[in-house]
This record gives sequence, structure tokens and C-alpha cells, in this order.
Amino acid sequence: MALEDSGRLEQALIAYRRSIELKHGFADAHFNAARIREELGQQTQAIRHYNAYRTLNRDG
Repeated sequence: MALEDSGRLEQALIAYRRSIELKHGFADAHFNAARIREELGQQTQAIRHYNAYRTLNRDG
């Protein structure tokens, strides 16, 4: 989140992606990645992360 807060969105996405690779069930990483993707205008990728977030929160 520090990368995101400092405006380094691409680096934040890399960090969130790595978090998801290490622990796919980390819903917050999906949510944060979705917000960044949305901010960058990457709607399809944002929707994928939002869907993963909702699924994980429902199952979790």
C-alpha cells in the first residue's frame, strides 16, 4: 500500500500480483489491485480482481 500511496501504481500492481501468487486467497490484494486497475482505465482486469475479491469474501 505504501507504493500505491506514493503514486507508484505500476510498482504497487507488481507487489499485489506477487502477494496473490504467494497467497491466492488474499482478498485484500485483489481488491487493491482492482482499484488501481480501475484508476488506470483497465476495466477488464479490474472486474476480474473485483470478482475474485467477492468470491473470496463469500467463501472466506
